[in-house]
Amino acid sequence: MTDGPDKALPLFQVHVLRANHPSRPLALWLSYTGPQAGTNGGGEVSAAFFDGEHNAVWHVKQYIPNSFCRVNHEHGELHLDESVLSENMASGSAPGNHCHLFWDLQLHPLTEQLRSSLFTSLDPEAVPSHLVFNGTIWLDGEPIEVRSWLGSRMDDQGQKTFRRLAWAQVVGFDNNPHAFFECSTQRMMLGEKWSPWMSMFTLTYAGNVYAVNTLCDGVIEEADNGTVVWSFDARQTGIRIHGQVQAPAAFFARFNYPGQAEESGLLHTKLANCIVTLTRPGKPPVTLSSLHRASFEMTADNFRRGTSIVTCMPIGAR
Repeated sequence: MTDGPDKALPLFQVHVLRANHPSRPLALWLSYTGPQAGTNGGGEVSAAFFDGEHNAVWHVKQYIPNSFCRVNHEHGELHLDESVLSENMASGSAPGNHCHLFWDLQLHPLTEQLRSSLFTSLDPEAVPSHLVFNGTIWLDGEPIEVRSWLGSRMDDQGQKTFRRLAWAQVVGFDNNPHAFFECSTQRMMLGEKWSPWMSMFTLTYAGNVYAVNTLCDGVIEEADNGTVVWSFDARQTGIRIHGQVQAPAAFFARFNYPGQAEESGLLHTKLANCIVTLTRPGKPPVTLSSLHRASFEMTADNFRRGTSIVTCMPIGAR
C-alpha cells in the first residue's frame, strides 16, 4: 500500500543501515524490505547485533503481511507493521531463535557527505549514506545505549541488474576518522548476458577521492583457519590501493533478499578488520586501519563449512 502520488515502483526496495560503536566492537545492522510492487507479497524486517566482546552475533527476522505494509511517499516513510524507517529515524523489532531485538534510533547525517563508487545499484540522489546514530537497542529487554555510533544507509532499488561477489566499507578509520573506503566486486546485466566481474575501489583521503575501476576475475576459496579474508591490490594511472579485509567466521550473519534461494544469500559482518595502503605519485604511502569497524559482505553461493574466503581479487593492470 502507498500514500501519495502513484509511482513506478521497482521489484522490491531494500533499505539497509549499519552502525558501529565508535570504540568498542559492537555493531547493529538493519534491513527494511518493502513489499514487491504489483503483488500481494509482504515486507520483511531483519536485524543483526554483533558483539565482538563476547564473540556473539544475534540475527532476527520478521515477515510482515502486505496489509500491514505502507509507504508514505510524501514524508519518505516506510511502515512495516510497527517497524518504521524515515530519513531521520529507524525503529522496530523482530524475533530470533533465541532472542528478541528492539531498536529506537535517530539518524543524523555527517557534515561531510561522500558518494558511493561508480557502477553501484544505488541512486546517487538517495539518502546520504554517512550517518551518526543515537538512541537505544534492547536485546531481550536489556538496554544498550547508542551514542554517536557511526554508520551508513544504502537503498537497493531491487532492479536485479547487479550481482555482487564481495563488498566492504569503512566509514572513518581508527587513525583517520575523516577517511572513507568502499570496494566492490560485482557484475552487471548487459542485455541478456552478464558482464565480466568488475572491481571498484573508492578511497577518500585528505579531501581527495581516489578511484580505481578494473575488470577482473573473482576467485573464491575455502579456508580451515576460521578467518575470512579478502586481499586486494588494484592499480590504475599511477594510483595503487592495496590491503585486506578480514574477520572471524563466527562474526558473520546470513541475509537473503526476498525470493532468493538460501544458498544464494549473503554472509556479512560489521566487525571486520581493514587495512588499506594508498600510493600516489610524488607522495609517501599512507596506511589506514580500522580494528573492528569495517563492513564486509560476500556471496554465500559456495558456502560449505560455514565460511568462504575471497582471495586474489582483484588484480589491476600492472
